[in-house]
Amino acid sequence: MQYTCQITTPKNTTIENPQVSYLRCAGGIIHHIDIMFPSGSNGLLHMCCYLGGHPICPSTEGMFHSGDDETITFREHIVLKNVSNRITIKTWNESEAYEHMLIFRVYVLPLNILAPFGTDDSVVSLLSKIYHQERE
Repeated sequence: MQYTCQITTPKNTTIENPQVSYLRCAGGIIHHIDIMFPSGSNGLLHMCCYLGGHPICPSTEGMFHSGDDETITFREHIVLKNVSNRITIKTWNESEAYEHMLIFRVYVLPLNILAPFGTDDSVVSLLSKIYHQERE
């Protein structure tokens, strides 16, 4: 599943008072993220996003993405355990003359595709059972 939002941020939007947008997506595993900065933003439009208060894009707290006429794309493996999830996207625009826009895309696959044996405790439990069977 692909989830997309186009975010236009007004001129003079500061990092201290960023624009906050949300993208809802279904449960599963985020396996790919794209951030498209169209031509003209000249690195003045910045973004970062969070899931449950934790930075996911970029993963380093206090950092951000910006660009001009480029798409930043990367692989991920972020488990979305809830049926409905909300990604928080913060943007700010240092331009004094123009609003700027970005396109944010998240690609989610069902858990049973990328984690057919489950996640977290179920994997540990499965491996533990296999290990104990081999020792007996």
